[in-house]
Amino acid sequence: MIQHQAKLRKENARTLSVLNQRAAPILAIAASENDFPRESWAFRGYATPESALVSFVWAAVNSDLEGFLNSLSPEQQSRVRLRWRRQGLSDEAQFRNSISNQFGSAKRIRILNKETLSDSEVILRLQMEGEKGETGTVGKKVQRIGNEWKVGATL
Repeated sequence: MIQHQAKLRKENARTLSVLNQRAAPILAIAASENDFPRESWAFRGYATPESALVSFVWAAVNSDLEGFLNSLSPEQQSRVRLRWRRQGLSDEAQFRNSISNQFGSAKRIRILNKETLSDSEVILRLQMEGEKGETGTVGKKVQRIGNEWKVGATL
């Protein structure tokens, strides 16, 4: 079982490497624009994908339910609400607790790269660092809706 899991991890890493090499051109972001320690999190609006991301995380950590939902694309709002229903969450206090717990231990977010899919869609590859130094990476699709950028699906 352990050998099988190790083999799958190697295959996944190899596949990810190939996909990254074949992906649309990726815009590397300057170091000063990609590192967001927890102390810098604030509502920054939705003018850029990066500001939308920081506003989204700030709202989650601060249990700002309205701000959290407003940071999401309409499709992602629907997914989040459906997930909450499936989890049996039924009131605002439970929703607030859920979003706060999701990001509560994060202390830093780094944007590793930004892949432009179109004028209205980008993928931000993120590294999340926890309070105990643990890290994880995730991709977030960010979409322009009208004049604002909104956080979409996790990739």
